Amino acid sequence: MFVDSAGAIVQASIDTEGKFAAQKVVVGNNKVAVSYVDDKINQYAKEIAAKGKGSLKPITNMPKLDTENMLTLPAKYSMPDQSGLFFDVKSGENSYNIDLK
Repeated sequence: MFVDSAGAIVQASIDTEGKFAAQKVVVGNNKVAVSYVDDKINQYAKEIAAKGKGSLKPITNMPKLDTENMLTLPAKYSMPDQSGLFFDVKSGENSYNIDLK
C-alpha cells in the first residue's frame, strides 16, 4: 500500500516471487505499508462461515486455527504511519525493493 501526503491510497498485490506493480501512485514521498494474510486464516474463516450458514444459533465446536508454521509479518508493517517505510515516487516507471528487516 502506498499513501501519499493527501492520504490517497494505492494498493497492489505481491505475487509468490515477491514482485508487485502498483499503478497510479502519486509522484512524491509516499508512506508504504505491507501486509500478509496466511491462507490458513482464510480457510479458517471459510470453515466458521460454513458452520454458521443459515443458523441464528451460536456456533459450537469451533474449528481450531492451526497457527503452527503460519507465515506472518510484524504488525507495524501493515500500518503506513508505523511501518517506517517510505518511497519517493518519480515520474515514469519506478523500482522499489521493500526491505523488511
